[in-house]
Amino acid sequence: MKVLIATDKFKDALSAPEAAAAMAEGIAAVLPSARVMQLPLSDGGDGFASLAAGYAGAKIIKVEVNGPLQQTRVARYAWLPRHKQAYIEMAEAAGLQLIPQHLRSPLNTTTFGVGQLIKHAIEQGAHEIYLGIGGSATHDVGVGMAVALGYHFLDAGGRPFLPTGGSLMQIARIGKSHVIENLEAVKIKVACDVTNPLIGARGAAHSYAAQKGANSSQIETLETGTRHLSQLITRDLEKSVEDIAGAGAAGGMGAGAIAFLGAVLAPGARMLLELAGFAQKAAEADLIYTGEGKTDRESLGGKVIGEVALQAAKAGKPLILLCGRQELPTHLLYNAKIWHASGLSPADEPLEISLQLCRQRLVAATKQSLLLFLNETKKPR
Repeated sequence: MKVLIATDKFKDALSAPEAAAAMAEGIAAVLPSARVMQLPLSDGGDGFASLAAGYAGAKIIKVEVNGPLQQTRVARYAWLPRHKQAYIEMAEAAGLQLIPQHLRSPLNTTTFGVGQLIKHAIEQGAHEIYLGIGGSATHDVGVGMAVALGYHFLDAGGRPFLPTGGSLMQIARIGKSHVIENLEAVKIKVACDVTNPLIGARGAAHSYAAQKGANSSQIETLETGTRHLSQLITRDLEKSVEDIAGAGAAGGMGAGAIAFLGAVLAPGARMLLELAGFAQKAAEADLIYTGEGKTDRESLGGKVIGEVALQAAKAGKPLILLCGRQELPTHLLYNAKIWHASGLSPADEPLEISLQLCRQRLVAATKQSLLLFLNETKKPR
């Protein structure tokens, strides 16, 4: 029997490779003879660059950059010389995990380091850049990134400065006369896992700023500044970004990538699935496992779970979903052709307990679900 494991991370508990290994352990305990293929995945956030490097046979490039609070750090990206391709992970330079809990505030953080990574890749000779934008600590709509690439953001006195989320309203004009050479010639695709617009009730500030440390009044500050910047982008760059699906991703980085990089947005999980040769491996498998920390309605969008479910259904293969907390209603599981779904933790359990027991429970849930599958389908053991 061939089993394919195509899982995302279990946030704050297990990386995608660790989750895949735990599932593989559970399978081996029930069916030692099973041939297990592990495909850890990312929808553009944590692990995107390193996973891409592994699947593409790329090498890891290390670059000294500015972190989200302007602290110096070494960030990595994946470089494929023969194809002149770079895989860059925003979280490496502007990730929420880089900031202690008590210092988190999207009013003060910057994407400048992301621009430094992009600039380095272009100087390496990149023709194509794949940018994963999950897991960010920022809400600067990519202006920090743009500054690193030569854009100027001028205040009312005509002075250039480095805006952050809290100072977007101070921008009076956007200048692009000093943008680095070759930026327009590079094809940039952004791995985006959400469809939120830039502003409004489903926009970047109202949807994501709270989890980055913003309170209600700060969310309104970010919303006002974001709307102002969107108007400047329309006026000075002649691009309209506020209503584009995905523009609100990663503190408006979706919009910033379109406005400042000329990028296109695409589901990040699909990029890695293609790179990993998922379709062929799914065709060879008898059963597919997937998983993530929390499964809800958003999971069936451009995220790992949704993309794996689509392709498993296309291949006509049964799919088992294991997740930390399972909040998808039965009819959506049925519509997605998910054969079985199981949550590891009760809804009222303290998060720290769920995180501590995640691996142990994931191994156990894999065993139980595989036994259920074997019993119900009468597959030979």
